[in-house]
Amino acid sequence: MITVILAAGNGRRLGGAKAALLLGDSPIVAHHLRLAEALCCVRTIAVGRPEDCRWLGALGLEAVPSAAPDQAGSLAVAVRALGPVDADEVVLVTPVDAVPVQTSTVEALLGALGPDLDAVTPTHLGRGGHPALVRVRALVPYRAALPPPLREVLRALGPRRARVAVDDPAVTTDLDTPDEVARLTGGPPRFWSP
Repeated sequence: MITVILAAGNGRRLGGAKAALLLGDSPIVAHHLRLAEALCCVRTIAVGRPEDCRWLGALGLEAVPSAAPDQAGSLAVAVRALGPVDADEVVLVTPVDAVPVQTSTVEALLGALGPDLDAVTPTHLGRGGHPALVRVRALVPYRAALPPPLREVLRALGPRRARVAVDDPAVTTDLDTPDEVARLTGGPPRFWSP
């Protein structure tokens, strides 16, 4: 499995670069890296702002710069960075501002990804969330000039996409604003300084 962390957001609403948001004493992107390591991923790619790629690489991530204005553009950058890989290869796609999930959550997604499926996504209490587990063959739209948002690609898969209910509230927890960070951490956003 390959992990792709979409970490190029400027965090205008948040007040700082999303990848550098501190959870405890570590930037959130480092928590995503630890999850990928726990899952024994063969590669962990972080698509980041060009000015962040040096410190992302120093953390042990395969840092790929993106100036794309949206997540779809950054995912397209990641798909190009994959190079030639088997169409059945599995990619775990997560935005950096999503709270990292439990390893058991990803294991449940992997367990549900049968040969007739191209993607599996989690739900918690009926709400969809992150990360998405997607086969490379389903990421072909990200080789186009104007790629669509991932939710549209997943929706277009129809019966080749499954939703799996998990007991992990992190799948629906995004940290886009100071209020969302305060609800999770009990304080205002703090940012790691490389």
